[in-house]
Amino acid sequence: MYKDGETIAGIGVEVTKEVFKTLGVNIQAKYAGTRDVVQENAKNGLLDVIVALYKTKEREQYLDYSIAYTQDPIVLFFNTGKSFPYTAKESLKGKKGVATVGDSYGQELDDYIVSGALAMTRVDTPQEAFAMLKDGKADYFIYSLYAGQKVIDE
Repeated sequence: MYKDGETIAGIGVEVTKEVFKTLGVNIQAKYAGTRDVVQENAKNGLLDVIVALYKTKEREQYLDYSIAYTQDPIVLFFNTGKSFPYTAKESLKGKKGVATVGDSYGQELDDYIVSGALAMTRVDTPQEAFAMLKDGKADYFIYSLYAGQKVIDE
């Protein structure tokens, strides 16, 4: 899923449109802000559907989830020649990480980040995160594989 002008696009959006079409509902896939803004608007009843949002305990308090219809692995992006061995979340200690605002990486890693165990900077866009990598301000960027590859290919 990605921003395309004033809308969002991608396979998740297309699947969502098809599901709602079978129910006789035509949806609009408008860009409504960063993940944190979109989630807050959903909490307040201002949005009906969020596409491609990872499930967490907190989010389950105010969202109903469909069954998973695809996989989008969470990976670490590095600058060429600057990777390091990763065996477990503890491998990230002492490294400078960057992530996008409002994203989730699974409950266990989310809890680990919130505990303060990792030095993590949050930015609004993946482009900002990749710029931090390039400028040496971050050692890794944690993000979804396919969305990250799309940004790299642009």
